[in-house]
Amino acid sequence: MAALVRVVEDRYHGIMDALGDPRVADWPLMDSPFPTLAMVVVYLLSVVIIGPSIMANRKPFSLNKILVVYNAFQVLYSAIMFYEHLMSGWFMDYSYSCQPVDYSNSQVAMRMANLCWWYYISKLTEFTDTIFFVLRKKDNQISLLHLYHHSLTPIETWICVKFLAGGHGTFSNLVNNAVHVMLYAYYMLSAMGPQYAKYIWWKKYLTKTQLAQFVMVFVHSLQAIYFDCGYPKFIAALLLVHSTIFFALFYDFYLTAYRTNERRAAEKLRAAAAAKALAANGTTHVNGHANGHANGHANGHANGHANGALTTALQLWAIYQQQLTHLHHHGLYQRPVQLPLPRAWRGPESGQVGPGGGWSRFQAYDGLPARQGQALSRAQCAQGQAEAEGLRGRSRCRRESQSRHDLNLKCDD
Repeated sequence: MAALVRVVEDRYHGIMDALGDPRVADWPLMDSPFPTLAMVVVYLLSVVIIGPSIMANRKPFSLNKILVVYNAFQVLYSAIMFYEHLMSGWFMDYSYSCQPVDYSNSQVAMRMANLCWWYYISKLTEFTDTIFFVLRKKDNQISLLHLYHHSLTPIETWICVKFLAGGHGTFSNLVNNAVHVMLYAYYMLSAMGPQYAKYIWWKKYLTKTQLAQFVMVFVHSLQAIYFDCGYPKFIAALLLVHSTIFFALFYDFYLTAYRTNERRAAEKLRAAAAAKALAANGTTHVNGHANGHANGHANGHANGHANGALTTALQLWAIYQQQLTHLHHHGLYQRPVQLPLPRAWRGPESGQVGPGGGWSRFQAYDGLPARQGQALSRAQCAQGQAEAEGLRGRSRCRRESQSRHDLNLKCDD
């Protein structure tokens, strides 16, 4: 058993010495992957088991000021690394089709290698994102996507620094830095309070930008497989798998979080538009006031004009009939005479509510509220009855209202 352990150990050191970049061998945390793996394990235990257990019976911490400072630091950190990636090769020197790793000690090559190490450190600092979620009891934010991303990227970036400190694979670092400037800027403004919400209208584009990031990395990594420039094709293939997995996870998050919200928002807008249209045509009240004003003016102008009720009444006829039937069924309204709406109606000749005027015949026929004691003329009643189905004869009609909200129509020979 001891011999087997020695063989494995010798093989491990042989790989590290043969394939590792000698320029970074003495850099902090670069001698062995085990410190990084240990930090990932401690991170997962802390945010999945230990932290939630400690916070179970405690109130969430208010960390807004700390979050503003932390996210501002991440914005600045990511912006500097984005600039450094450009200046270390991607702005002018690197080829976007295929770029080998420069293992020399030149100034540009060492600048890129040094940047790769700082990029690796940035992924360790991002453990703090999840720790803040735990302290604030934002458990819904600690998703599979979040844990997968924050636990895998430190391992990936350690491999990048140890074996491939530069070259084609650093393009994903460049794009990721640009996305993180936007992401942490959003977190910072959100932590500053609701008064800054108007400045983060672009929130809905964040996940779409992240999806675009993985598409760009996929296409860019695919080129390293078809073009031979000395960059390891095996690493390019791993980048393809990596970007595909992340795209799938982020796309699922997008569908779950954003499409659902967009659908709900659209439904609310449609409901609001329908309510607005109904309000523009008049409000139907269950107490018998249909499309009327509380002072007895039926869909008219405040000047007392009642003829304006016709268009609105026609539009609300079906709705009103259903509501009257419902009220009558529950004993809340005793419907007088079942008369259909006349096909053609022009209302009283005077068109005024008051002495010598009156409500439209639509109201007289269907139990709509009218002024108490107002009578219809013999000609009006005769015309209405002639147009009503199943009723014959001519009579003198009068309306008698027992209350403001209950109208009885009586026709006497």
